Amino acid sequence: MQQTQLKWIAQWYQQASDYVMAFSGQWELLWQNRPCPMLQNITDFGSFFPFSPNDKTSSRTSTICHIGELYRVHCDRNLTDGTPLFLVRIDALPYTDLSMENQEWCNDMENRLAAMRSQIFGISNAVAALYCAIEEQSDACPRTLLEEQMQQLNIIKGNCCRLIRPTVLLAEQMRYCQKKDISGSPFFLDREMSNFVESCRKILGRTLRIQGESESQLAISVNPQRLLLCLLCLILQIKRQYSDTTLIRIAAKKADGYAELTFSAESSGIDETRSRHSPAVLLYHTHLLSQEEVIIRHFCRCYQATLLSAEREQQKMAVLRIPLCDETAPLFLQSGVRRFRSDEDSLYEIMLADISEYRFY
Repeated sequence: MQQTQLKWIAQWYQQASDYVMAFSGQWELLWQNRPCPMLQNITDFGSFFPFSPNDKTSSRTSTICHIGELYRVHCDRNLTDGTPLFLVRIDALPYTDLSMENQEWCNDMENRLAAMRSQIFGISNAVAALYCAIEEQSDACPRTLLEEQMQQLNIIKGNCCRLIRPTVLLAEQMRYCQKKDISGSPFFLDREMSNFVESCRKILGRTLRIQGESESQLAISVNPQRLLLCLLCLILQIKRQYSDTTLIRIAAKKADGYAELTFSAESSGIDETRSRHSPAVLLYHTHLLSQEEVIIRHFCRCYQATLLSAEREQQKMAVLRIPLCDETAPLFLQSGVRRFRSDEDSLYEIMLADISEYRFY
């Protein structure tokens, strides 16, 4: 009877996109539609899954962590002539990505994010109005008092950026899952890098210095806005991983059909600049990916890019490899060097406020 049931399971799940496995009552693998990477290092399935051979529960759902992301695990217990048979299904996509493929869920989340951003912008606009009010009183109040008030308002403004950043990253992740605004267009990387480095310098100031250089006419085909978010996430990850970093050098060059962006983190040996926003409190330790790491991984998957890391003596490096455009294809490249405008820097403020001493007044 069990062989008949296995035959039916094979017919139902052979072409399933999820990973499906059938186990005996002693957790011996009887059948699987294809090897599951989440279980490649598991030898004792009995202690790993949330069932025991004598468990009378018919169904359970749990999660498994694989390469920093959570995957949902469905485990069903069936009885065939009194003999237990366990059917395990593991989602092919991470838990968050699976939710974001649901259009109704995304619509609801977009509305929630928009409401949150509106409230945060309200605080930020109120602070901007207070800046102006304090400036108007500059002749009647002591300068030291005005500076103290400005500094306190600056902390609030910085925390507004910090509050809104998770919504930016979540919206970015939803774009990849919904396949929205990810179509690539050809452009010269060296020109975009010049714009990127200049914009980062304005926000980071001397807290974290940025230097960049690039070979000319490095043509890639990705979505420029997705690249911008990926590069900003890379800077945040480097600073988070190497907290004493005071200088990041970015070098772009051609290598074996790829444009290689090398981020070199260096330290001058001076003390870290004190953060101007409220510090985060770590409630628990986890090896799950950060939001920034998730965005970088999505970018690499979408545009066939690769992220590598290395350490040489005192130097830490991250290398982002992006395929070059086909040299035989006609390219219409419109990207030019842009002049930095104050009304275009909000994304840089939001993403880099944690690691800068940027003054909003």
